[in-house]
Amino acid sequence: MRFAVHGSRRLALIAGAAAITTASIGIGPIMQASAATICTTETAPAWSARARIPSTICGGAGISATTTTTRPLPTLPPAVGVNGVFTVPSSIDSTGATEVSTALQEWVASIPAASAAKPMTIRFAKAGTYWSDYTLLLRKRPGNVTGGIVGNMWRSLPSFDASNVTLDLNGSTIVQRTVQPWRWGSGEVLDARKRWGNPMIFTSGATNVRITNGFLVGSATGGRYDPNREDWMGILIGGDNDDDIGQNMKVDHLGIRNVWGDFIYLASQTSRGKLLKDVTIEDNTMANAGRQGIVIHGGNNLLIQRNDFTNVKRYLFDSEPATVHGWKDVKITANTGASGNLGYFQFTGNKTSEASGLSITNNTIKAGHLEMEIGNGSDALRTGATITGNRSLDPTEFRRNNLHRSLITISRWSSVNISGNSDRVVANSQPFALDTDRSNATVGVNNWSGR
Repeated sequence: MRFAVHGSRRLALIAGAAAITTASIGIGPIMQASAATICTTETAPAWSARARIPSTICGGAGISATTTTTRPLPTLPPAVGVNGVFTVPSSIDSTGATEVSTALQEWVASIPAASAAKPMTIRFAKAGTYWSDYTLLLRKRPGNVTGGIVGNMWRSLPSFDASNVTLDLNGSTIVQRTVQPWRWGSGEVLDARKRWGNPMIFTSGATNVRITNGFLVGSATGGRYDPNREDWMGILIGGDNDDDIGQNMKVDHLGIRNVWGDFIYLASQTSRGKLLKDVTIEDNTMANAGRQGIVIHGGNNLLIQRNDFTNVKRYLFDSEPATVHGWKDVKITANTGASGNLGYFQFTGNKTSEASGLSITNNTIKAGHLEMEIGNGSDALRTGATITGNRSLDPTEFRRNNLHRSLITISRWSSVNISGNSDRVVANSQPFALDTDRSNATVGVNNWSGR
């Protein structure tokens, strides 16, 4: 990958911060370029929240920087565990006083691989604070030195695999304090390591992983949606390519707050049938997301239950899979808190995107409404949707708007059951409550008066 910068002022800034731009962000030496314009075209990886359209970075006469040559980071000796437990060493600051992302990632990369028969635990210091501005990556496959977060962020590390692992935060907090994006809009590159986002934890094809018992705190304090930082998730669960799918994943008993992007992003892979599977997200408390709450872009057999949500700027649950992506057997149940500012659930997949077996049941929100837009553009009916027993306790009335002409809209779906839901809509406006456009739906008793 190449990126270019312009002008002598930018050169002066780079030269004045050489230790940062060459050592800590992992780019090569600054060099004089010819008068010819240098351009590199990239496409977002399958898991990226950004549109999968080519992105071209160009630089004219002046200065360019390249990521093709880097000085490798030191290789640590293999970490030593006790009875399958690898405890983060005390040499990695657990007080929050110093930034530790490189030291922490190098140590994780030094842990010997586990197996399903002999799993391992990575345990943090008890109730510590780890200042980590860059993604904690659980897997880097052999040969992947340039693509996505794996290449840009930790390109100098050898391949490693933290599959078959429980990541036990042990009451500790991982805190992200950086606020500078990779670039503002289409302007000059500010931090190449964040080219495809900056999630706090990324599984990247690791499998049989549990993340539990602690806190993830992002650097977002303004409480707003920012497209420059929308790929800064709390946790990104996904694969690395068609052969590196993630499965048997669990996220539980975490507090996630103040993230620029989504709390948790469940990623699609690059072809239908090569999808994330068997994922459980339960018993977490999540507050202040600048984008969506949980994104479901791909996966089979997903369970999201008993989580509490507060202050989500867009949709609480969002699914916008691309053409070859999708999901089946998604269960969202017994969650509490508040809806998203734009609504509770949105599915707007491509007309060929797979989607079946959706269950949204027994959820309760105290603020906002059960605004759902489910289905669009499919040539054939998608199959299986159950929306039952959900309640909004918000004392205000839902009123139709540009995003939601009805409270719940489900389109082009078969085997639909909608019953036992409770929300408050404008009096005598039943059409505003439910729209089962071109769907085969069974509608039972619902309470649209609010109680």
